[in-house]
Amino acid sequence: MNTDEATVLDSASAERAESAESAEPAAPLTRRSLRSLRTSSSLEPGRVHAPRRNSDAHRVWTPVAQAKAGLSRVRRGVARRTHGLARSFVVLVVAVFVIGLSVPANAFFSADKQTVVGTAVVSDPGQQVVTAQGVVAETIRTQDWSVLTFAEMLTLKYGSLNFAYATDWTGPIRYPFPVPVTISSGYGARVAPCFYCSTDHNGLDFTPGEGSPIFAIADGVVAEVHEDQWGFGTWVRITHQIDGHVVDSVYAHMQRGSTALKVGDKIKVADFIGTVGSTGTSTGAHLHLEIHVDGVPVDPFIWLGENT
Repeated sequence: MNTDEATVLDSASAERAESAESAEPAAPLTRRSLRSLRTSSSLEPGRVHAPRRNSDAHRVWTPVAQAKAGLSRVRRGVARRTHGLARSFVVLVVAVFVIGLSVPANAFFSADKQTVVGTAVVSDPGQQVVTAQGVVAETIRTQDWSVLTFAEMLTLKYGSLNFAYATDWTGPIRYPFPVPVTISSGYGARVAPCFYCSTDHNGLDFTPGEGSPIFAIADGVVAEVHEDQWGFGTWVRITHQIDGHVVDSVYAHMQRGSTALKVGDKIKVADFIGTVGSTGTSTGAHLHLEIHVDGVPVDPFIWLGENT
C-alpha cells in the first residue's frame, strides 16, 4: 500500500471513530464511498495519486460478479474448442479429396479379378447346348440379335400384301370407286388398330379421303340401313343375285346422314350409296367393304379381282 492510500484509509478510520463515539457504528465502506474519498483527498493540496495498475486489486468480488467472470471464462473456452474442431474437420475433408484424386479407381481390386473380368468380355465363347445325340449346337449370341420394324413384323406374320389394282369401271360388277384408291387394311387376321377394333377383319378398308362418294358394286336390293353409335356406325347392306349365288355387299363407317337409301330400294350398279366417313368404331375416315357369298364372308380384294 502506498502513502496516499494509507493517508486516505487513516482519514476514513478517523471519521468512523468520531462517528462511533456519537452515533451507531457506520456501515462498511463500499466501492462508491471509497472512490469519493479518493476524489476528495486528491483535491487536497500536495496529494498526488499514482495510476492503478490492476483494476482487480481494488475490486470488491461479490457473488454475482464472481459468477459473471466464471461464465465469461467458460464461453471463451468453448469458443476456442469449437474453432479447433472446425479446423480439424476442414483438414480431414481436404485430405479425403486429395486421396480421391490421386488414387486410381481400380486400386482396391485384386489383379486376379481384373484378369477374369477382362477375359470374360474378350473371349466369351457363348453358351453351348448338348443334345441327346451328343451333337453340340451353339446358341445365338446377343451380338447376333437384330431389330425389326413394326412393318417388317407384320410382313413376317401375314406375308407380303400388295393391294395394288386397276379398274376401267365397266361391267356388271365394279369396285366401289371409279378409280383405284389406297387400301389400309386387308381381309383376315391383323393387329387391331384400336382397343375396340377387331383382330379378325372380315372386310377391306379403302381410304380415298373423307367425303368421297361411294357407289354400288352391282345391281341389288337394299336389305339394311343403320346409323349406330358404335360398330359399323352408318352402314348399308345390299343383296345381289350373281351367278346363282346370294351375294351381300356391306358399306360401313359412312358419314352420318350421307345416305338416302331405305330398305327395299332397288339399286343399279354404280348408284350412289353414301360418302366416306369415320362413324362407329373407327380410327379414321375409310370405307369398310364386306362381301358375303351365301352367308359366308370372303376376301373382297380377291372376289372383286376375279369378278370385275
